Amino acid sequence: MDLTSSSVALLVSKLQYFEYTSLNVTCEGFFKDKINWRVLRNIKTKTKSPCVKDSSHYGACHIPMLYAADSGEYWCESEDRRSESVTITVTAVFLESPDQPVSKGENVTLFCRDKMATSNYTSSFYKDDEMIGKSSTGMMTLDKVSKLDEGVYKCQTSEDRESEEQWLAVGVEESEVAMTVYSEITDVGPHMRNPNGISQKHCTKVTTAANSNTSDELEKGQVNGKEVGMADGFR
Repeated sequence: MDLTSSSVALLVSKLQYFEYTSLNVTCEGFFKDKINWRVLRNIKTKTKSPCVKDSSHYGACHIPMLYAADSGEYWCESEDRRSESVTITVTAVFLESPDQPVSKGENVTLFCRDKMATSNYTSSFYKDDEMIGKSSTGMMTLDKVSKLDEGVYKCQTSEDRESEEQWLAVGVEESEVAMTVYSEITDVGPHMRNPNGISQKHCTKVTTAANSNTSDELEKGQVNGKEVGMADGFR
C-alpha cells in the first residue's frame, strides 16, 4: 500500500554534504505531539533502516559525523503516512551546480569543492564523461548556456578524487516572447461564434514563455488566415 502523502515533508538544509560533517533531518506535517514518526533511509548496506542507530528512536535525526556510506535515500514515515524521499550524497568532493533548470542565455558557474585537499589543487570538469576544461580556482563558468550545454557534469581534482554526477537542465530563455494562440473549435453552432469566427466558449489563451508581461501587441493570433487581436474578439 502506498502511504506517500503530499501533506508531510522531510526537511534538510542541502542534498550534498562533505564527509566528517554533521547532518540534521526533521519532518513537518506529522503533528509531532500526537503521531510517532521517524526518519528512515535506504543506503548501500541497509534498506529501510532508522537514520540513527537506536531503532526505538522517534523524531528528528542527527548524525554527528557523516561518511560516504551514509549516502542514500531518506524519508519520514509514521504508521499511516510517509513523505517523498530525497537523495543525500556524502563525499569528499562535490560539484556545486544549479538544482533548478537554468534559463537559456544565462551564465552558469560550477564549483568543484574538495574537503580533503591539503593544498591548492587543479579541478578538471567533465560533461557527459568528456573533459571540457581545467581550473586552478575550482571554478568554471559556462557562458550563455543553450540546450547543447544540458547534460551530466562532474569534476575531478588533481589528487584523483571525483565528485558525484550532477544533471544540468536548461530551460527557455527569459526574454522569449509570450505567444498567444487562439484555437477555433469547429463543432459548435454559429450562435456561439463572434463575427471573426472565433468560438467564444472555446477561445483559449496559451502563454508559452516565462515572461508573463503580455502587451496588446503580443495578444494576436491567426484565425482562418486572418490576424486578430483580443480587441477583435473578446477578453
